[in-house]
Amino acid sequence: MEHLNSLDRLLLRIEQPHHPIDLIMTWVLEPTDRGPLPFETVREFLTERVGRLPVLTHRLVRQPFGVADERWAPDLDFDIDRHLSLVTTDEPMAFPQLAELMVAVSDGAPLPRDRPLWQMWYVPELHDGGSALVLRHHHALMDGVASVEMADDLFDHDPVPFVPRDQIEQAGRAHPHLIERAAWLVPDLIGRGVNTASSTLRLSKTAVRGGWMLLQGVPGRPPRTTLNQHVTSTDRVTAFRSLSLGDVRLVRTAFPGASINDVLVAVIAGALRRFLAGREAIPKTPLTAAMPVNIRRGDEPRASGNYFTYGYATVPIHLQDRAERLGEVRDRSRVEKRRMARVAAEGGTVEVEGPNIFPSALWGPMGSFLASPVFDLVPPVVNLSISTVPGPKRPWFLAGVRVRHLYNRVPTLPPIQLFFHSFSYLDHLELGLTAYRETVPDAEALIDFVAQELSAYVELAETRVAERPDD
Repeated sequence: MEHLNSLDRLLLRIEQPHHPIDLIMTWVLEPTDRGPLPFETVREFLTERVGRLPVLTHRLVRQPFGVADERWAPDLDFDIDRHLSLVTTDEPMAFPQLAELMVAVSDGAPLPRDRPLWQMWYVPELHDGGSALVLRHHHALMDGVASVEMADDLFDHDPVPFVPRDQIEQAGRAHPHLIERAAWLVPDLIGRGVNTASSTLRLSKTAVRGGWMLLQGVPGRPPRTTLNQHVTSTDRVTAFRSLSLGDVRLVRTAFPGASINDVLVAVIAGALRRFLAGREAIPKTPLTAAMPVNIRRGDEPRASGNYFTYGYATVPIHLQDRAERLGEVRDRSRVEKRRMARVAAEGGTVEVEGPNIFPSALWGPMGSFLASPVFDLVPPVVNLSISTVPGPKRPWFLAGVRVRHLYNRVPTLPPIQLFFHSFSYLDHLELGLTAYRETVPDAEALIDFVAQELSAYVELAETRVAERPDD
């Protein structure tokens, strides 16, 4: 059986009935001359490939009496038909309806924990002639980086035709019985004590040195905007756009020292400036975004688990000039990168060490508290979340059909109510946003503002490059 790391356990504990902590990955397949893949072909392909991926064939196993943490163990009753479904529609599905499906699949309840924590839906007909495969999985299984590794193992890398096997062998140990699980209690409890002591020491050192995420590093006190008002409904919206990665790189080139992340943050700042201008006064100070930061060191399991902490990004919505806005993002991100390098080297972040110190029973109530009106009285620490994950540089194929786009949707949990998230895929930056409907009633309009801002930055970049003196 495999251990869950501390962040995996935290993501399980904070889940609430109306706030599933799940991620959605949607792979959009290209149209073909043969039409969409038959559902049975997709099912056979996934039956074979999923059997090779422990992250998709293991389920949670509780320890006797609940005195130690759960572990992952093979599900010997695994059945692909308990996880994979066909979506039937009267007409081909348009992308806005696909976005609605990505929200609707988890509106009912969290994923059942008596089986591997994922579900899939195959949409055979999209309005452009393609099709889509939608994966919902619990965040405790894997983060964004691990999900890219998982997909890299799931799909082919060449357009080879799929030939199903006559028999799929399910490898794995027998499900551990009570005596075997009880035998692990002593080393687990000893390990928990050691982890608690070492985690407390690391958190204490980090706090003293000024690196604790919740106490240091926030670039100024964020203003309170409509992005931070308490919501009374858990209704969510999502939208996505495929942006040109070449355009983003052009803008980066025009601003020496800027990164792709910096360009994205500046573009989002401009989009939010337009968005808030129609609802309220533009804040006189920048917004602050939480940004997940990968802290893998190279020896972690492939395609599973969560290894990230949070950094901060300045979102200078108050600056009207685009060049000044991107320059501000670039300069502040340099400072934050140096701070995050120290944190990653020393450990000691509340997300990673907290579950080793504080009792597990506290994390569930903490999730409820964060979503309560009482927490609205606390000044905001951040206004939104922005994440970017590097994707593959070579295409994926499902049964010989090329994956054209990769979109995703993230979980929502107050006090953050607006999440921008993106993957790079080939020459695209696949950008999405997820928010509460009360906060962002029209997600399509906001994602359009992002695309328009990028176009404006491309024009600015072309002008700056053209005005540069020849070397």
